[in-house]
Amino acid sequence: MKANGEHFENGAHLIPVNVLTVKVNESSKIKGTSNPIVISTQGQTLISSAGRGSKLNIDLDYSIPEARSASTDILGKAAGKFTQMITYTVSALYF
Repeated sequence: MKANGEHFENGAHLIPVNVLTVKVNESSKIKGTSNPIVISTQGQTLISSAGRGSKLNIDLDYSIPEARSASTDILGKAAGKFTQMITYTVSALYF
């Protein structure tokens, strides 16, 4: 997964994408090795070594960790919708 830009955007108002962390929710039907990922413009693997199946779903949790400086990155920004394209790529490997 990766963000297509460095910021969530609302006109001239910007919030860095790295305020948001994504992790695989325990309710996902896809099981494998996963770790929380801080969103960035660099491609990162969200889950690896997943089992096989055609009707598996992945549930994701999005959060802003307390460690982030909300006062400088988020609070005080203009009200409204901030957007950014996040690309998820799924690859299947067969041996």
